[in-house]
Amino acid sequence: MIAAKPADAVDFCFLTGDTDFARPVTDMALCDADPRLAKHSSPRQVAGGPLAENILKCQLKPLNSADYAPVLFSSAQWVRPQATFPDGVCDWSEKGVGQRRAASPLTFADGPGGKRLPPPPVSAKRHILGLNSARLYGLPAAAVRYTDGGLPDYATAPELHAGGSMDTVLRGVGYPEPVVPAAPMPEDRFAKLKRWTDSIGMGRSNTRNGWMRTRV
Repeated sequence: MIAAKPADAVDFCFLTGDTDFARPVTDMALCDADPRLAKHSSPRQVAGGPLAENILKCQLKPLNSADYAPVLFSSAQWVRPQATFPDGVCDWSEKGVGQRRAASPLTFADGPGGKRLPPPPVSAKRHILGLNSARLYGLPAAAVRYTDGGLPDYATAPELHAGGSMDTVLRGVGYPEPVVPAAPMPEDRFAKLKRWTDSIGMGRSNTRNGWMRTRV
């Protein structure tokens, strides 16, 4: 977010004397020096809590007069905080009660609070990542060779079979029938390389012409 911030987007304030809010000030030192604009701490921060304000209910620890040094309490004075906080005081060095790292993504289908979504099924990975990328995630290996209009026949992946969901999505220009150019391609190096690989039957390869790999 900081890296994408526009150059003309800056922090500013209006000093107390600017009752018409007509003179924005971008010098934060001047803003901080204004008594009415001084930064204040929340009650939790005054009590020792973190600036992040991410502890809603603190864990407790026994009262210890050493925590308040160099302040010295008399016996009569020490009785008062003991009576006020019989269960102890906040231990800000510990995580809050029930505090844990954020879990995401969440689903709220079952109501407030949410539940963490399970890992995507293998079939979803195939749809999202495609055949080559799916292999990187440990999905079934691809067939040795791919041909125009023919997806590999995975026995455990009916969506790849003819009429399956992925086969249906892919159907269109170029699939299952390859596109035949109406005019010859320009005689550049890429066109010559493509024609040469087609003539010797190399097939599709992601190491040549950006096509799909021919070996697994």
